[in-house]
Amino acid sequence: MNTDDDSSNVDTTTARAMVASNPDALVVDVRAPGELEAAHIDGAINLPLDRRATQAHRRLCEAGLPDTVVLSGGMNAWIASGAPPSSMRARPSPL
Repeated sequence: MNTDDDSSNVDTTTARAMVASNPDALVVDVRAPGELEAAHIDGAINLPLDRRATQAHRRLCEAGLPDTVVLSGGMNAWIASGAPPSSMRARPSPL
């Protein structure tokens, strides 16, 4: 598992396709709860591991979740791409 390069980063087009093609995909938002409430990807759970997605990615991989990816540019890129953000409360974390 290599968590130190950009191979785990995906652009918004890829992320949208991943979510659309897999209704069971788990979207984890690692930002602070207040940021999440302002805008997030629909259906995301909040798991505020760290404010830096790459560090959170590393922690998730170390915890046995090697198939995680990082959305390049985060929510700003998601919104800029025209993807719909949700401003409603996200699902609570099942953890």
